[in-house]
Amino acid sequence: MSEVGESGFPPEYVSSDQLSRRQLVLRRGRLAAVLALVLAGGLVLPFPLHGRLWAEIFDLAHAPAFFATLLCLVGFFDPAAAGVPSAQTLVPMTFHRAVLVALGLTFVGLTGEFLQKFANRTPSWGDVAANSAGLLAALFWIAAFTQQRGRRVLLLVAAVSMLSLISLDPILQIEDCVQQIRSFPLLASFERNRELGGWWPEEAEIERSREWASDGQYSLKIMTRPAWFTGASMECLNRDWTTCRRLLLDIFNPQKETLTLTIKLYDQKHKADGFESNDRFEHSVVVPPDSRITVSIPFADVTAAPEYRDMQLNNMAGIELFSVNTRQPHVYFVDHVRLEP
Repeated sequence: MSEVGESGFPPEYVSSDQLSRRQLVLRRGRLAAVLALVLAGGLVLPFPLHGRLWAEIFDLAHAPAFFATLLCLVGFFDPAAAGVPSAQTLVPMTFHRAVLVALGLTFVGLTGEFLQKFANRTPSWGDVAANSAGLLAALFWIAAFTQQRGRRVLLLVAAVSMLSLISLDPILQIEDCVQQIRSFPLLASFERNRELGGWWPEEAEIERSREWASDGQYSLKIMTRPAWFTGASMECLNRDWTTCRRLLLDIFNPQKETLTLTIKLYDQKHKADGFESNDRFEHSVVVPPDSRITVSIPFADVTAAPEYRDMQLNNMAGIELFSVNTRQPHVYFVDHVRLEP
């Protein structure tokens, strides 16, 4: 008895067209599976790269990644639907079918964001919005190839415009990160609109302010709430401080009460080891009422601060200003955070 092939017929009765089509289905199916795995991995798996700059780069990638994924998945089955009419169609992809694929990818994106909290990553509704914008732009792109020339151009412009709009803020944040890196040894001037992207409040509110400044026109205004731990922290984009000898920053207390703050400096090892209290540098400062002071922290003290090692000045991670056991709101200003070469 002759052997039966996958098509239900003996191999000698299977046409070369059927074989080539089957091979094409397998090849494109493998590509689709690989693409889906890459997208799922990118959404869920932890990344070894952290910090504001990398976070903005990942934010920038969301919309284009989902845009490209939907076009590729639709194009694997029906290249003409994605704008490549010269390739062979395996399954006609109507706009309705493309919408179903987009809904499936939306579910993948939502699931990925939910699972991120189990992978030491931070879920974000902003990421969900970027994913959705990328999918909507791809649907505009797909719909364009079902229309006549005039409407096709409008839909293609809409797709590109949507991608550009959702990508604008991450691009501007990346540009600000580059400016901050170039301004070293100045760490923070607060003269740029997006500079607050590198600062995080803790039981407080922060804003750029023109009410007071020691250098330029703007400073950082920190408005704390009653809490056990309250203040603000800054990520160090320029991590190598070995060419400098001290940290300087100006603090202004506009209130009638004395302000007591603690300034904390720490390196990447301290961050990776879980922020142990004996593995960092801390310095307390007292700012009298309606007064400005310049805080000067020598790096000789910073290096020797960890109990069992030296601080890694070539791999610094962050600066924190905080108060402990605050029972009433406070307002103070910080400006001209810099290193002295």
